[in-house]
Amino acid sequence: MAYIIYNKKMALYLREKGFRIINTAPNRNKPFFDVYFFEDNENLQKENAKFIDEFNRIDKINKNTAPRKLNIDFK
Repeated sequence: MAYIIYNKKMALYLREKGFRIINTAPNRNKPFFDVYFFEDNENLQKENAKFIDEFNRIDKINKNTAPRKLNIDFK
């Protein structure tokens, strides 16, 4: 069974971790993007979860440290 990845960064991350892309195809909903097919197994799903957790952790940090709009009235 194939595990489909829709995100290029995630596909490259999995490839760097030693998982092999078995096929690619245009995304049916967004044909200008590709989807990546990997052989589905428990290790791949664990690495996929790690990637998502790390992405969410970094996203949360960025949201907490993003510049805030200051309400200063310069009159």
